[in-house]
Amino acid sequence: SGTLKDMKANSNRILADTDGIVASVEAATGAHIEQNSPLITMYPLDSMRVCISVPETDLANFPEGRKVKLIFSSNDEREGTVQTIDYLAETSETATSAMGYANYTVHIDFEQKDEVREGMLVTVEIPSTVNVSNSEDNKTD
Repeated sequence: SGTLKDMKANSNRILADTDGIVASVEAATGAHIEQNSPLITMYPLDSMRVCISVPETDLANFPEGRKVKLIFSSNDEREGTVQTIDYLAETSETATSAMGYANYTVHIDFEQKDEVREGMLVTVEIPSTVNVSNSEDNKTD
C-alpha cells in the first residue's frame, strides 16, 4: 500500500518502492481514479500475509499494529503483525456464524521463510489468550 501523492506516472508506469507480487488490480484500464483510491494490492517478496476470518464481536482483539503468534501446520511458529481489517463483511454463505454475526477478513503480515508455503493452515494466538481456531478461511496468501 502507499500513495502516489506528488508523483507522476511516466509512460503509464508507476514504480513501487519495493519488489512484490501484485495480488489484485483495483482499477480498470482507462478508468478515472479518485484521489486516495486503491490501484493495486501488492505483497512484498520479503514478507507474507495470513488472512483470517474474524466475527465482528472479536474485531476489537485485532487492532492494527497488534503483535500475534502464528502457529503453522508444520509446527513452525513466528510473530505476525495485524496490518488491516477489510471494511466490507465477507459475502460467502460460510462467512456468517451461527449467531448471525458478520465476519471480516483480518490481514496479518509476517517475515517470509522457506518453511511456510501458500495455503498452509495456521492458528493465530493473540496476547489476551483468545485463540482463532484453524478453518478453511485461515490460510496464507
